[in-house]
Amino acid sequence: MWPVYVINMADSPERLDRVAAELDGAGIAWERIEAVDGRALGADEVARVYDEDRNRRHARYPLVRGEIGVYLSHMACWQALLDSDADGAIVLEDDFRVVGDLGGVVAALEGDAGAWDVAKLFSMKPVQWAAPTRSIGPELQIGQPTRVPSTMLGYAIRRTAAERLLQRSVPFFRPIDEDQKFHWEFGITVAMVDPAPIAIGAQDTKVGTIGAARRAANRADPRSWLARSLAGLRYQAGYRWGLIRSRIQRRGL
Repeated sequence: MWPVYVINMADSPERLDRVAAELDGAGIAWERIEAVDGRALGADEVARVYDEDRNRRHARYPLVRGEIGVYLSHMACWQALLDSDADGAIVLEDDFRVVGDLGGVVAALEGDAGAWDVAKLFSMKPVQWAAPTRSIGPELQIGQPTRVPSTMLGYAIRRTAAERLLQRSVPFFRPIDEDQKFHWEFGITVAMVDPAPIAIGAQDTKVGTIGAARRAANRADPRSWLARSLAGLRYQAGYRWGLIRSRIQRRGL
């Protein structure tokens, strides 16, 4: 099977214990990937990976250190895949729980020859499909969602996509889940499996949530209400236009 990577902060052993029990119970071998603590990054390192000027001009909100760390943590998983001999991998954040046949889903994705690059394993909201889904196993479908789910809880990624994303992601100016929504900018196709084999699990944290940090950063952001509104309009316009182009150029999954 493809390697299964679990992103986990050094100061969150309880989360690791819980997801380890989930994966071990499902008979799935896995590997821990040390999460990048955005709070510990130096100013030079942040400036190297985060384009603050482009964020100010084109994004809706400034990125907080936690979001920068999350992005870099997923990039570490992509690099781990490239350092292996595998053609793909499963990436999981450490707050999931198994609710379906995750092992069967991994095996089905590994053996599938469809034209997808990233296949999401979970969505917060009910999925609307851009085209009819395709069977890849008993009672298991894959298809392209109308909107890419706003979560990085779990996904499959092919080697070619990991290489492409590593080449094109830095410097980034949006959170990683928003970048995935603009998949055409990276030349990748994002699919979704149905039913989802994972769901959100424990959300406890010792260091506070990214959402709380983002709200504090928004209050301190020097951008005016008008500038933020214009950035939001540009974001929505660019996303909708890109989505239309993506649908026109869409390949069959």
